Amino acid sequence: CERDEQGNPICDFHEEEEFVSVNGVKIKKPFVEKPISAEDHNIYIYYPQNVGGGSKRLFRKIGDRSSSFHPDISTVRRDASYIYEEFISTAGYDVKVYTVGPNYAHAEARKSPALDGKVERRDDGKEQRYPIVLSGAEKDIAKMIVQVFGQNVCGFDLLRVDNTAYVCDVNGWSFVKGSDKYYDDASSLLTWIILRRFNRSDPIKSPKPYVDVPLPASTGVELRCLIAIIRHGDRTPKQKIKLQSGDPSVLDFFKSKSGGPKSEVKLKSAVHLTEFLTLVRTLCTRSSSLDLETQDKLSQIDKALSQHRFRGINRKIQIKPTQLNENGEVTQVLIVVKWGGEITALGVEQAERLGHTFRVNMYNSEGGGLLRLHSTMRHDLKIYSSDEGRVQMTAAAFAKGLLDMDGELTPILMTMVSKDEAATRMLDDSGKEEASRKAIKSVLKEALNQDHEISDALSLNQLAPTQSVTLVQALKNIGNPRQALSRLREGVLELCQILATQLHEGDRLVYGNETLALMYARWNKLYASLYNSSKDVFDISKIPDIYDCATYDLLHNNSEALHNPLYQIYELTVPLENYVVPQEYGITQSDKLQIGRGISSDLWRKISSDFRNSAADKFEIEGESQIRLDESDARDVKTPTRRVKTRLYFTSESLLHSLINVLSYSEHPILPNGLEVLSTVPGLGFLTQVVLTMHENNDVPFDDPNRFFVSIMYSDGIHGLPRQGNSDPLSLEPLQQNIPLDHFMQFVDEITV
Repeated sequence: CERDEQGNPICDFHEEEEFVSVNGVKIKKPFVEKPISAEDHNIYIYYPQNVGGGSKRLFRKIGDRSSSFHPDISTVRRDASYIYEEFISTAGYDVKVYTVGPNYAHAEARKSPALDGKVERRDDGKEQRYPIVLSGAEKDIAKMIVQVFGQNVCGFDLLRVDNTAYVCDVNGWSFVKGSDKYYDDASSLLTWIILRRFNRSDPIKSPKPYVDVPLPASTGVELRCLIAIIRHGDRTPKQKIKLQSGDPSVLDFFKSKSGGPKSEVKLKSAVHLTEFLTLVRTLCTRSSSLDLETQDKLSQIDKALSQHRFRGINRKIQIKPTQLNENGEVTQVLIVVKWGGEITALGVEQAERLGHTFRVNMYNSEGGGLLRLHSTMRHDLKIYSSDEGRVQMTAAAFAKGLLDMDGELTPILMTMVSKDEAATRMLDDSGKEEASRKAIKSVLKEALNQDHEISDALSLNQLAPTQSVTLVQALKNIGNPRQALSRLREGVLELCQILATQLHEGDRLVYGNETLALMYARWNKLYASLYNSSKDVFDISKIPDIYDCATYDLLHNNSEALHNPLYQIYELTVPLENYVVPQEYGITQSDKLQIGRGISSDLWRKISSDFRNSAADKFEIEGESQIRLDESDARDVKTPTRRVKTRLYFTSESLLHSLINVLSYSEHPILPNGLEVLSTVPGLGFLTQVVLTMHENNDVPFDDPNRFFVSIMYSDGIHGLPRQGNSDPLSLEPLQQNIPLDHFMQFVDEITV
């Protein structure tokens, strides 16, 4: 978009919250904004609201910084002319290429300034870079740039995405810093170019063309692929309010946002949430005409929407038409406001620490370990996340620790984490096996509303037919389920009374910008919904919510007045939680396997594909190594041509339950040594992990069935309180080791039929 000296656009320019449009061409965030002036090196990247918004400012290196993140600046510059480009997500590293004539190119890998803005420096103070060998296609690009630009000595930046390279910047008269070999080659080539220009003979030899030196064959056992499926970190309780309304202002708002009288409205953007908050506050001013329940719900919605600045990933609103008149006009709607479920500061810290531990413990440390492996493009890393904000932020925090990065999570999330439609479908369980799970919940509801002891052998066998150690022990601890639920309800009531007394003294902020009023409403709603007095039935679907709230408040809102009732609720809920949640994914072995396969089959197929591709990967394109360290920088590396594939899948609890059930109850078990470990797991905590690795034994023939083998490990993450169970999610227990790859593939083929 060109602008005049006053900053007025000399084009049809339009900016909205999530995109800009230039002469009718729309480009959505994230996008890159580059100055047209070659003298201006200030490049901005703008992020969409659904990952937090804000912008990244890239600039010429100052000290150890090359960029800065600005979470509150999301509008583009209007002081000069700019080019807008699609943001390309890479693995966090780019390639600097330096040419001397059309047939010579020196390439170095370095950390992208778009990632965390921290410049990695060597002991001599220069930026840390690693010489690498370009592919044949990339060498052709270098030759083309020299010829098209008519610039023998130049530099350009490459972005590598999968097996494709994109040129994002071309600079004139650029030289490599600190490479004697490059200086020798460049001086010889420049002498030859100058003398040839004046038709003089060449008094010196031109540098020899680069020839790949045959490398020694790999020996020993090496990691080739690592796959981890990880649950999100510590989060705030998930909250929801439903409100029926036929108010004319609400109906007008619905009509302005809907595509028709039968369509549903979903609000996530900051602009739409702000508009809705204004509407809610307008309704609150007319409270005298509203019933008390509606007043209370509107007040809660106001407080919930006002907790934080709108960032797009932690609150959403649905408005559904529920009543139409004879003319087909909407006369009543259901408003559903959802908030909470956000990753906490503790969850971010835990995920980052887990990433650091993976970096230290899971990768061979030869030749500089994971960081060097990754920065030299020999680490094929892809991180996938489901659509939930807490899962995405867990993935970003993990990546930050894994690759030793600094700074805010939003740029890391946009650069490193894939959230495409295929990943969302694979990692979300929405609608999968819904009928079976609903039927099982009805059985559990009936079983836990019984008013008698269930510790006898017959009852235990009926309610826990798999005879899992954890399930049997949970049932014994519950004893009489109806009495246990009654005690739990009394404990929740006691807590509500204490909170009501504190609230009477005045509202205040508690952890995470939640107010005391919202905390009271959260617990009061749980108390009201746990027991249906008209039907004399306990709603066991509230047990996980009560457990989550008790754990959360003990960790984040603990006080002298609240500790005892909170801890009592926690202790009463633990056995109920340990029984109900795993059984929601099947009571019998066949139920667990059926539901597990239905939810996790897509992921199992992807895991199988990851391993197959790693085993078959020759890294050969056009007869030469695609991923290859320059020999000058590979002296201390055992296998310069080795590329390690890492696939990280971040998801919610349900998918991990399904994976574990498939591993445990398949007709052809693959974990004869690991079933006992899984049987004693007390539940799946935050950052639960299932980790699969594939190693290659280079000392046996390539067609030997033991050439590639898979190992499976597990951690139940962080669950309960720090002093309860395992507070360290970083220790992995082996479930099964050295499974021949063909055997593992056969297992996956059988469970995904």
